[in-house]
Amino acid sequence: MTLTPSEMCQQARLLTMRPGADTAGLWPRAAAVLLRQCIEHEMDRLWSFAAPGTEKASTRAQLIALPFALRDNDLAGRASFTWWTLTVACHYRHCQPPAAKEQLDQAGAVARELTAAVNARQASRKGAAPSDRRPRPQREGPRSGSAPSPEG
Repeated sequence: MTLTPSEMCQQARLLTMRPGADTAGLWPRAAAVLLRQCIEHEMDRLWSFAAPGTEKASTRAQLIALPFALRDNDLAGRASFTWWTLTVACHYRHCQPPAAKEQLDQAGAVARELTAAVNARQASRKGAAPSDRRPRPQREGPRSGSAPSPEG
């Protein structure tokens, strides 16, 4: 069964709201994994229409490029910070306690905000006329087969 990003966030929230005796010690990492997957899925979705092929780059490279595709530096920075925080929370270290509920709640808020921003960016792109889209950069210099025009 594949979960949507919204369902991943919802399941992570349920884990943090009602940690049971059977999930003691496990729920923080499970919630962190779900939230990190949500962020990764949303970045893949963003790249699919904003910069196809970028999803094949490393996550680090994707996080560096995120402000350019998302067009929201603040959210991109928070998403990047959250992804790295969740990455640390996903790994077991015997000398480090698991992520706190508050950290996971904040991560969930960022993941939901990223989902909304990607939805809005995709909707604006679908509604944009071809002339509204950013033009491709033109090559520098004369094109082959054309002579420079004499000025005189």
